Amino acid sequence: RAAAREAAERALQLDSTAYEARYAMMAYWAYVIDGLGQDHSRQMEIVTSARALLEEQPDDARVRYTLAWVLAHQRETFDEAVQQFERAAKDPNFAAVSWMSIAWGRREAGEHQAAERAIQKSRAAVETPENLMAAALNELEWRGDLDAAEALVNQISQRDLQDEAIGSMATWVQMWRREPQDVLRYLQYQS
Repeated sequence: RAAAREAAERALQLDSTAYEARYAMMAYWAYVIDGLGQDHSRQMEIVTSARALLEEQPDDARVRYTLAWVLAHQRETFDEAVQQFERAAKDPNFAAVSWMSIAWGRREAGEHQAAERAIQKSRAAVETPENLMAAALNELEWRGDLDAAEALVNQISQRDLQDEAIGSMATWVQMWRREPQDVLRYLQYQS
């Protein structure tokens, strides 16, 4: 946190009008300070900054993704967030994460079919442990297909299962399968 703040402040001190300096500060506020979207006035400042940056460089997927990420924290702006994520996804470096952001929002809203489509697009861009896990959870919670969920979890490497979020979700799948030995195996990855 401190290093990110110092880097952003240093960039602004060098040239407060520079595009990259303004992006660094906006990203710091979006991801570090208001990561959970709890300060509405701060979010509006971030949105205003992002829109100004996009006027200068409309194809900057980093800024577009950040804008979408902030908008996605409020249910009333989620549709606009989806539009921004879809535009950011045109950049191959942001495709998988943008589609996954849409998928998580759709899952949260109970829109499982739309979530599934977004997960498929994310996996088509780049298969990641996150989108494999999201696909597994969709199979588990929406379709009730425990075998399909487990097959997806089994594609995730042991190293990636050490990630707390991924490992916890993999454990959840095994708990639903009522496989205590596999639950213990996944929990060992966490230690």
